[in-house]
Amino acid sequence: MSKTNFLNLSFLLLTFLFCLETRAQGDISFSLIVQAQNQKAISNIPVITTETSTLATNTYTTNEQGEVKIDLKAGKTWKIQIGKIKSAIVLHAIPYAIFTVEQTYIYDYPRYLRSQKQVFDRKDSDFKVIHQGTPSNNDVTAASSLLKYHVHDKFNRPQSNVPISVVNLKDSVMYSGKTNASGVAHFLLPNRTQYDVDFGTAKNYDYFDTDAESTIWTQNIEFTKTVVNEKNRNDTIEQKITPQTQASSERALVTIKIVGGRNKGANEIVHVESKLTGKIYENKSDSKAQVQFLIPHSEMYFIHLRNQQNVDILDLRSIRANGVYETTIHYLPNPRLEYPEKFFPTPEDLYLPPLSLSLIHI
Repeated sequence: MSKTNFLNLSFLLLTFLFCLETRAQGDISFSLIVQAQNQKAISNIPVITTETSTLATNTYTTNEQGEVKIDLKAGKTWKIQIGKIKSAIVLHAIPYAIFTVEQTYIYDYPRYLRSQKQVFDRKDSDFKVIHQGTPSNNDVTAASSLLKYHVHDKFNRPQSNVPISVVNLKDSVMYSGKTNASGVAHFLLPNRTQYDVDFGTAKNYDYFDTDAESTIWTQNIEFTKTVVNEKNRNDTIEQKITPQTQASSERALVTIKIVGGRNKGANEIVHVESKLTGKIYENKSDSKAQVQFLIPHSEMYFIHLRNQQNVDILDLRSIRANGVYETTIHYLPNPRLEYPEKFFPTPEDLYLPPLSLSLIHI
C-alpha cells in the first residue's frame, strides 16, 4: 500500500470513528418557553447552553412569545442557563437516539436567590419541635404572622394528612403540622425570620420569610403523594415499579438503561445509594436492560451493580417535584466476579511433578 493510500484510509477511519462517537452521544431537539410568575412571556432573555464534557457554549434569546428552539447535537449532558440563573435546566442525551424536549420555565430570579440559601443536609441539626394546633387570625400578634397552606393535587382535590414542617434553621426550631380533611394547615410564626418549608419527605418544597410587619398569608400548593410498592429488607429498600408508578412531589421517577455485562444489562440487580442519607434502593432490570426507581429528588446517588461498585453517579440535585429523569450507564464488571469459572485452577495448575530420587538423601 502506498503512503498516500494509507493516509487516505487512516483519514477515513478517523472520520468514521468520530462520526460513530458523535452519533453515540445522542441529539436533543429542545423547545423552551420562558414565563414570569404571572405566566406572561419573557422575550429577549438570554439562554446559554453548555455541554459539560467539552464545555462548548452557545447563546440564544427568546422571541416575543418567550420561546426558543435549540438543536443540541453531539453531547451527553447540557446545562441550560436562563438569564442570571445558571443550571436552570439540565438535559441528558440518550445514546444513539434523537428525542424532543418541550419545557416551560417560570423565571423568578429573587426566588432563585432565596432558594440558594436552603440547606438539604440537616443531619447535624438538633431541632426543637413545636407542634401546631389550629391557630386562627385572632391569634396573630404584633410579633407574629399566620401562614395558611391549602394543599391540593393536580385535580384540585384537597390532600389531607400531608405532614408539613416549617423550619427556622438559624434558631434550630421546627414548627410541625398536618393538613386537615380540607387540605389546610395553619402555622403561627415569629416575625423577622426566614423559614424553609418541607412537605412530607420533600425538603425545601417552599419557603416563607417574615419581616417586622405581621401578616396573614395564604398559599395554595399542589402536592402529589408518593405511591410505590416497596419494602425494607435489612438496610435495603426493595422497590417494584409498575407502568402505573408516577413521580411525586417527594420523589423523582428515574429510568436507567444498562449497556454491557454478561447479560447485556438484562436481569441485573441494581442498587442506588443516597450520598446524603446512605439509604440503598434495590430493583432489577428488565429484559430490555432498563430499571426504574422512585427515589427522593434533590440528592446525589451512587449506582452499584453486582460485579461493579460505583458504576456511575446519579445527580438529581436539579430535579424537583414530579421530576422524571433518564440516564444510560456503561457496565464494566470485574471479569473475575462475572466469569469466575475462567479463573478456577485446573488440574494442570495443581499438578506437582514427583521429586527426583537423586534429590532424596538417606
